[in-house]
Amino acid sequence: MAKPAIVPDWTDESDLAQRLQEVDFQPTFAVLDFDETLWLRNSTEEFIRFARPSVIVAIVMQILGMLKPWRLISRDNPDYYRDWIRIWAVVLVSPWSVLAWRKHAARIGPAYLNASLLRDIAAICPDRIIVATYGFDFIVKPLAAAIDRNMEVVVASSLRDAPRLRAIGKGCALQRAIGTDALTQSIVVTDNFVDQDLCNACAHGFYVRWPEAVYEQAGLTPMIPLAYTSKVKRPKENYLLNGLLGYDYAVLWLAFALFSPAILPFSVALGFYLLAFFAVYEIGYFDNDRVGLAKEAKPVVSPEFARYSKNFRPGWAWTFGLVLAGLGAGVETVGQIGVDGSGGMIADLRMFARNWLFAMLLIGLTRATFVWFNALQPSMRFVPMLVLQVERTLGYALLLPTGPVGALLCISHAIGRWMPYVIYRFGGDRREFPAHVAALVVFLMCFPLLVISDRRPVTEMLTPELGVVLLYLGLRAAKDMARQRSSGLSLRAKLS
Repeated sequence: MAKPAIVPDWTDESDLAQRLQEVDFQPTFAVLDFDETLWLRNSTEEFIRFARPSVIVAIVMQILGMLKPWRLISRDNPDYYRDWIRIWAVVLVSPWSVLAWRKHAARIGPAYLNASLLRDIAAICPDRIIVATYGFDFIVKPLAAAIDRNMEVVVASSLRDAPRLRAIGKGCALQRAIGTDALTQSIVVTDNFVDQDLCNACAHGFYVRWPEAVYEQAGLTPMIPLAYTSKVKRPKENYLLNGLLGYDYAVLWLAFALFSPAILPFSVALGFYLLAFFAVYEIGYFDNDRVGLAKEAKPVVSPEFARYSKNFRPGWAWTFGLVLAGLGAGVETVGQIGVDGSGGMIADLRMFARNWLFAMLLIGLTRATFVWFNALQPSMRFVPMLVLQVERTLGYALLLPTGPVGALLCISHAIGRWMPYVIYRFGGDRREFPAHVAALVVFLMCFPLLVISDRRPVTEMLTPELGVVLLYLGLRAAKDMARQRSSGLSLRAKLS
């Protein structure tokens, strides 16, 4: 006959000792969760925080956090793979940290021990305390040994098959390790419903949230480009895919790389320039949130600001901008040499320096515009907002060659992005505004003027590049119109 499921008790920290004393049998084992239960920190995050060089580890962690490769492995249970992938990444970029961790664990293990829990458990079950955790064995075991050399970590994840443990659960894993009969006569203390299978398999399961326990994600300092935008400014959007690649890079590629004589190196250079631009542009976002909280009566600031703002460092943002702009300048220089030929080492270095200086000029001008934007009263910010949008698109003409059609595309998208802000700033709802339709309308209205001013036959303007630009604008506008139609049908259905 199957044992009926036992619903775990939520127990207050102050009542745990009494509840344990009420257990009317001698438990075979006291099974303790480790992270944020026996140990008042998260062992995985502490190892990531410890790994060196911390800047490289932070960059890798944040890139993984943006790409989320665990979602590609499993749509149903991505969390089975998240920490496994993150820890493997740390081990690969910082293998020496695995060896150095033992010495560090000996210092911090006792520092974060949940002494009251260990005392209460030892009072009823001395010498039979074991640990079952989803933390990693090479991380947790040195910590447990630092707490008590006789404490055994019976269940823990391994680098080889950590997702498998999460798939079968601690309950099944512990049954295999100590036997079903022993587990049914044991007690469990944990802080998370993820251990419900374990609690159902034992005699008594206690759920306790410890006020002193802290979970703080590691690898967030310094924030890399786009991290602040994706986590704080637009936390509910997939900004890397929909904003940076699907909007900014797509428009800039059509305006600059598509018309360039060296399309491949200029495409790569444009990507580096864009990341360098956003690295410093985010300082404006950070200042905007900070100023809004300090001076505005009703600031529009994400709740995530309180959690992540301490990780943002303007100095590091400038450092990323300088380095990424240098990479972009280097790739652009290679492309220019491929088209025009090398002028010698000195000439090539001058070309690189020129490209890098113009990139930093654009970044510096945009940073100054954002300072102006944040210094104004909110109702007056629509003017510098237009300047920011032009710098964000047509400003790249300082760095890469383009033609009249490319310049018009930049202006059209700058205006298309500016109009929703004007609507928002003066009390309207910008969420339903079809920005891509606006960009297409501006482009089509201005194109005849471009043809007239260019004084070339119309047939010379009808190039394949123009067709690609119009196709992009048309598809994005059609998507906006479809969304508008869907919203309209939903509204009619509600009204009827």
